[in-house]
Amino acid sequence: MAIIEDNENTTRGEEETETLPETVELTGKEASPFVRQGPWGMHAIFDCGICNEYIKDEEMIKEFAKTLVERIEMKAYGEPQVVKFGEGDKEGYTLVQLIETSNITAHFCDSTHEAYIDVFSCKEFDMEKVEFTIRDYFNPLSIKKLVIHRSA
Repeated sequence: MAIIEDNENTTRGEEETETLPETVELTGKEASPFVRQGPWGMHAIFDCGICNEYIKDEEMIKEFAKTLVERIEMKAYGEPQVVKFGEGDKEGYTLVQLIETSNITAHFCDSTHEAYIDVFSCKEFDMEKVEFTIRDYFNPLSIKKLVIHRSA
């Protein structure tokens, strides 16, 4: 990997370094197409401790994804993808559900009965409905939650 360390804007590449164009500062009328009011999207993170056995059930995880999409009024883009992989204390199912406004992802850990669930969307959604759906399906003993309003 070649890395050029100087004052130019650069990006890292595997075999060559690409120089990025200079930053152009827009002012006045030129800037208006790039001005956004408010955040780009909402990213909700749920860390769930001591969940029930449904975290080990591929069909229940798929059903959870479909129910969540419906309850938070999103539109699924294809079917939920649920794959089991990992080794040792990292083994478990991973869920990816694309939605028209972004995605829902989760990883379920078999050995610890933990679930790590993320919902990211540029369309606002109800955090309470997400939490209710998580509790409804996986009945975690504890939930830590965080919401980030994303904006570049």
